[in-house]
Amino acid sequence: IPTYASSAEAFASAGGKEHPQGLLAIVQQQKTTLQDLTPERFAWGVAVVAPQDPGNIGTILRSIDAVGAGGLVILDGGADPYHHTSVRAGMGAHFWHPLVQTSFEDFAKWAQRHGYQIYGSSKGGEDNFLDVEYEQPSILLLGNERTGLAEKHKAICKEVVSIPMQGQVTSLNLAVAASVLLYAMQSQFSKV
Repeated sequence: IPTYASSAEAFASAGGKEHPQGLLAIVQQQKTTLQDLTPERFAWGVAVVAPQDPGNIGTILRSIDAVGAGGLVILDGGADPYHHTSVRAGMGAHFWHPLVQTSFEDFAKWAQRHGYQIYGSSKGGEDNFLDVEYEQPSILLLGNERTGLAEKHKAICKEVVSIPMQGQVTSLNLAVAASVLLYAMQSQFSKV
């Protein structure tokens, strides 16, 4: 791999971090589409509707890697999944798992065509996430940080689950909620 030295000013402008580690990589993004994903190669994963925080995208990808899920589908835009904050939070998961950007409508058709079970998450969800029997192939569907899932998103879900909250806050950070739910799903899938 060719390496090049740069001036401190050029490095600082591209690094996006106050105290960088001294290495910066320029890589070609892998282009993955929904058509590349099948239940055989993508048994379960996560879809997020228009996430706003690039750090959440990277953290979700990192959790996907930790539980052995397939990858991430980003619906209807949102933050750049290749933003330096996202890539840093992903700790390499961007290079190991497919990341697809598409519309909700195309995603819904793809999921139905391939027989995916969609499990939505919402603070108003009918079922406690621990009481659900998750089936593969499956997708965990999450809304964005501000608005959550709209009714059209919930309409394609087999179940809409919630994470019980006992403190004073009303919700978890998007990436934290994704991690909690992914581990609940993984605990069932590992028994199969």
